[in-house]
Amino acid sequence: MAGDRRATEGYSIAHRSIEKVFAADRHSAVAFAGAAGPGIEMVKLFQTQLEHYEKVEGLALSLEGKANQLGQMIRGNLPMALQGLAVLPLFAGYDLRRRIGRIFNYDLTGGRYEEADFHATGSGGRDARTTIKLGYRDGMARDEAIELAIQALYEAADEDIATGGPDVVRGIYPMVAHRHGRRFRAGRRGRGGRAVRDAHRAQAGGGPATMTMPFYVAPEQVMKDRADYARKGIARGRSLVASVFADGILVTAENPSRSLHKVNEIYDRIAFAGVGRYNEFDQLRVAGVRHADTKGFAYSREDVDARSLANVYAQYLGQVFTHEMKPLEIEILVAELGVDGAADQLYHILYDGTVVDEERFIVLGGEAEAIAGRVESSWAEGWTLAEALRNRRCGARRSRADARRRRARGGSAGEGRRTTRLPSHRGR
Repeated sequence: MAGDRRATEGYSIAHRSIEKVFAADRHSAVAFAGAAGPGIEMVKLFQTQLEHYEKVEGLALSLEGKANQLGQMIRGNLPMALQGLAVLPLFAGYDLRRRIGRIFNYDLTGGRYEEADFHATGSGGRDARTTIKLGYRDGMARDEAIELAIQALYEAADEDIATGGPDVVRGIYPMVAHRHGRRFRAGRRGRGGRAVRDAHRAQAGGGPATMTMPFYVAPEQVMKDRADYARKGIARGRSLVASVFADGILVTAENPSRSLHKVNEIYDRIAFAGVGRYNEFDQLRVAGVRHADTKGFAYSREDVDARSLANVYAQYLGQVFTHEMKPLEIEILVAELGVDGAADQLYHILYDGTVVDEERFIVLGGEAEAIAGRVESSWAEGWTLAEALRNRRCGARRSRADARRRRARGGSAGEGRRTTRLPSHRGR
């Protein structure tokens, strides 16, 4: 997929090096023709939606689903298109299910049309299509396809004033996106009113007004009971350890399931992990993904950080612990890889909303105190990934041995272990 770099205002050049071709995700690309402002905004929203879907669902959206989603966005822009701010995207990608490349063209109403071999859109689209038609053949190599696309843009720029050709003097050349390997580059009602009315009727009828006195429980006892309930539920869960090493953060979790994951990605360089009831901390994971994607889209991806996300989680957990009958039986971890020399961040959010900022390691769930003692005794500053993983394996073997001894005495045993390594911030 290739596109020129010119943006116009009437018959004047507004911008000479605008970008019109973008990678939508790892396996698809999108370009646009028409109004530049709405077009760039539509592409940005489309990229965010694809990333959001993959993080929430755990699977990438199918190419057919991506094409339909883009069509809905174009249909939503119809009122602006009728006022002259039209946007016509061109979408292409590699269908992993059918194992073929596919191209989708759209009209102003969001109608989607699949093209067989090639397509060009925009004011110079007719001239570009003519050039491609003369040089296209099945089985073209990548370099041949790129050369043909550049030639089509050159011929279109020769005939259309709104299409910009290569500018050697200024060093402005067309944008090209191609799939290389496995990715593209480029409120509640109360019942108190009824009780008041019943008492009023009893007094009006001459009978005595009865009033019931609720049982009194000290607030300290209520909080203690809730805390004990939450701790027991969390202690029944399997442990999770997060540790800082020389090149990043290592998160290991005991998890017998192959599909229900304890460790997930929230955003760029931000990981989420939970122990306790899976359905409860998975709801918080999805809410965190939505919060991060919304903030990154509204402001910038650089403005999304683990500290603000941990505060959001803490406020919600504290609200539930204080006001609801049953607290959440979970503890969660939010980890962020530092960039540009910044330190890595580890945040431990407890069931009551308490936030603990750790610098070296965090242990959640299960026998947290015993495991934390083992990690503390063997932890070393600047250890490598292999050393950190070896230490965790030794700790897991000790935990399993302890579990077997408890089982011999009538206790419960632990199960398998899964490990997740966050990518190195130095490599990224």
